[in-house]
Amino acid sequence: MPSILCGSWAGIGEVVAASDALGVAPKAALQTLRKQLGLVALPFDAPWMCTEHVLMWRRDRMLHPALRAFREAARRCEAETMGVKGDPAS
Repeated sequence: MPSILCGSWAGIGEVVAASDALGVAPKAALQTLRKQLGLVALPFDAPWMCTEHVLMWRRDRMLHPALRAFREAARRCEAETMGVKGDPAS
């Protein structure tokens, strides 16, 4: 199966709109793709399809309280989404 790699969500949307291709994009991009190109989301929820994100900060700097709170909220959300039991920070 050939695959197409695009450098932007708009590029992916244009390829999908002009072909029989399926595209993968974050839900946040869907509203724009729907409005600009008339694309819709297909119902698809596969446990194996997930993304990884990273929070980074300098080691020699103290972690800002807002980032600390965001980190903990992200860990809780990830634990709920992935069905992890127990402490998400461990």
